[in-house]
Amino acid sequence: MDACPLTGASRVQALRFGSADGLPIVETTKRVAMINAFDASQRRQMQFIADVHRLWWARKFSELFQLVMSGDSPMQDLFDANDTPCLLRFVGLGGIDVVARMLADSNVNFDTAPPVNVISLYKAFIRLMTELLIVSPSFAWYLVDAHRAMYSNLLRMCSVRRLWESILSILEHTVSAVGPAILLEKCPALTSLLSEAEGVEVGLAS
Repeated sequence: MDACPLTGASRVQALRFGSADGLPIVETTKRVAMINAFDASQRRQMQFIADVHRLWWARKFSELFQLVMSGDSPMQDLFDANDTPCLLRFVGLGGIDVVARMLADSNVNFDTAPPVNVISLYKAFIRLMTELLIVSPSFAWYLVDAHRAMYSNLLRMCSVRRLWESILSILEHTVSAVGPAILLEKCPALTSLLSEAEGVEVGLAS
């Protein structure tokens, strides 16, 4: 059997002990490929989060709509039921805070902004936050504690009928997770909404 010119070991031994951590070279190659794929996905998500933040606060809703709704958008990966780690990585990269601040933004003028684009963006991002609460209800505690303004603004936007079901869904999941922490008598808008919603079947808006 031929010997490895570097180590003098047989080629079988070189294959078995050819990597620094003692794993076969083939396995090490697979691991490197997986790490590279993870890094590429993470960089893509980081860029997506940065672009979402930039375009929202620049009020470039048409560009943001194209970014979020395109078929190859990283946003689509976040709704993949078979890739929960992608959604959790989005949280770890700060995406949850970026979206929560956007949903807390009370300065969006529905009279002057392109209605279809803006409504679709709100529905997409509210759905994203609802998915987070479904995957891990504990995120509701974080949102109520750190982003209470988001809920205040969502309640304000309930007057926009096309957002009503989406908002009701995220509120439903929040209340089910942190219900005892919410004093309904101190949230007349929420009390009114829940009474309006009585008997209504709630689901994620498409």
